[in-house]
Amino acid sequence: MKIKPYIFNYCRYFESFDLLNLFESKGLEAKVIDCYCEREWKDQLCFDNKRIISLPNVGYSGQWNAMLNDLNGEDEVVLLINSDVKILNLDFLLERMERFYSIENSGIYAPNVSWTSWTFLKKSLDKFEDFHIVPATDSMIWSLRKDIAFKVGEVDLSVNKWGWGIEVVASYLCNVENKLVVRDYEVLCKHPKDTSYSNVESRIQMDNWFNLFEFSEDLWKHFYSRNNYGFGSGGISIL
Repeated sequence: MKIKPYIFNYCRYFESFDLLNLFESKGLEAKVIDCYCEREWKDQLCFDNKRIISLPNVGYSGQWNAMLNDLNGEDEVVLLINSDVKILNLDFLLERMERFYSIENSGIYAPNVSWTSWTFLKKSLDKFEDFHIVPATDSMIWSLRKDIAFKVGEVDLSVNKWGWGIEVVASYLCNVENKLVVRDYEVLCKHPKDTSYSNVESRIQMDNWFNLFEFSEDLWKHFYSRNNYGFGSGGISIL
């Protein structure tokens, strides 16, 4: 199985550089998708242009679209990570990913994150082996099979620039195909207790984007199904 990591950077130059080096130390061909960073940071940090995709201020959705355009035929699983996420143990994360994606109907895998709006009552979740099945992961750090990513497709930036809901559509499509969507509570990554954009505007954009899909009614049902699992509004995931 070939894993292709993409680091979604927004003005966190050194963190992106650290993540890039971390992935490459494990033999992974990672890339930084850089959004709206107009400084000469690439030269300062000795970045190779082949490892960077430079974009204007196109938000998470623009970075997602660039990832889709960059994938090649050999890539099987895409690992997406925001540059403000810290991986505590990459060896263990990769080991768990390898194990999950060896499962025939695997779809989406994400580690647990210290601060996220996707919080669940762990005891209410079904399990497959020791992975917990969830309605959707968050998009701070997550992975999915390439074919699922392409089924989600490119996002119209005029409708949903900030990219909320991409993971919901991907998870819904996995459910339709009986593929597993899991959170791995055995692996923890860290994220700051904030975001750098408007949650209100992001939610409006997501709502408008969802309504473009032919299966929007079922998609909304899937989105709200998370409430059946003790969905919270942020903070450390409920145990």
